[in-house]
Amino acid sequence: MGQTVLIAFSNQKGGVGKSTIAVTLAGYLHYTMGKNVAIIDCDSGQHSLNRLRDSEKQTLEKVDDYKIMMMEQWERIHKKAYPILESNPQRVRRDIDALLASDVEYDIIFIDLPGSISTEGVLSTIVNVDYVLVPIVPDRFDMRSTLGFATAVMDFKTARKDLPLKE
Repeated sequence: MGQTVLIAFSNQKGGVGKSTIAVTLAGYLHYTMGKNVAIIDCDSGQHSLNRLRDSEKQTLEKVDDYKIMMMEQWERIHKKAYPILESNPQRVRRDIDALLASDVEYDIIFIDLPGSISTEGVLSTIVNVDYVLVPIVPDRFDMRSTLGFATAVMDFKTARKDLPLKE
């Protein structure tokens, strides 16, 4: 297997679909394409992905039809649900390293970041991943905001030569 790809979802604005896109891509790649994926939920204000997973577990325990669907899925693809870890931008690197040290060989690790680049650790996470997906709503305000976001990331990367960049 090749090197694990790290993909962060970020924007300096909340509510643009970062978590929704992360879970949709993770589900497609894991269940349909057979990739080993994990999500690290760093949106510490909400941890909406962890809450979603908890809700799914509770529903699975209560609804027999879902249990049957889950067993049928297991028989079809022989894959358990992908992990969603709760973290924050300050400790995400440690959590990535723990996933990489586990018995599972991950193809992709998604990092769902909070909707503010002023949150400590967001910028250093962004400059240390392979890709950053920045969902935007196509309006003038969000386009300006995203341009400011990209400028802030580049300024941070230029100013912080001391950061250990991903190799």
